[in-house]
Amino acid sequence: MVDRPLGVTIICILSWIGAIALIAIGALFVLGGLIIFPLLAVIGAVFLIIGIVSFLVTFALWNLKMWAWWLIVILNVLSIVSGIGSAVAYGDFSPIYGIIIPVIIVIYLFTVRDHFS
Repeated sequence: MVDRPLGVTIICILSWIGAIALIAIGALFVLGGLIIFPLLAVIGAVFLIIGIVSFLVTFALWNLKMWAWWLIVILNVLSIVSGIGSAVAYGDFSPIYGIIIPVIIVIYLFTVRDHFS
């Protein structure tokens, strides 16, 4: 049995929910684009690709792969920088959760780094 930390399990489950939502929305946009407006199909294809990649990376994180750990840390750091940049540029600090949640994830992942190989 894999000694997966509970927090990693929670992160994976939430990530899979997000990936499935992206895949579903992408599929709907592709179908809508084929029927209504072609640009929707392009946007839907992008959502589908991001959803599939997210699903696969989450699977690697579930299996405690070090490359997935690094990728998730890098993406969360980029999210933090982006959130701070947006807050400073627009002077709106109300969506602070967009900064706090990735900070918590990065700190947590560093505390459980030894579980990844």
